[in-house]
Amino acid sequence: MKPKRKVKFEKDARLDLADAYDWYAAKNHFLGERFLDSISETTHFLEQNPLIFQKVYKNFRQAPIKIFPYILVYKIEENEVIIYRVFHTKRNPVKKYKK
Repeated sequence: MKPKRKVKFEKDARLDLADAYDWYAAKNHFLGERFLDSISETTHFLEQNPLIFQKVYKNFRQAPIKIFPYILVYKIEENEVIIYRVFHTKRNPVKKYKK
């Protein structure tokens, strides 16, 4: 069995996540919950398989969220997966790696 890595959300990622959840939940409560479930599924996958996604910019990697047009922008640091952004794929990609 592969070692499990801890997943940590940085402040910007937590704010992105809250904004996206609020938007989906305003449309339909079930949709907001499904969004959170998809995020959870992806983070659990990253705990076991963080290297599966290639580096796309410097040491940043990105994992797609099933069903929703979002990606998790993350880095691997020692035994942690640090998520920096929960990024909508229709946004300007220049903003993906900036604070």
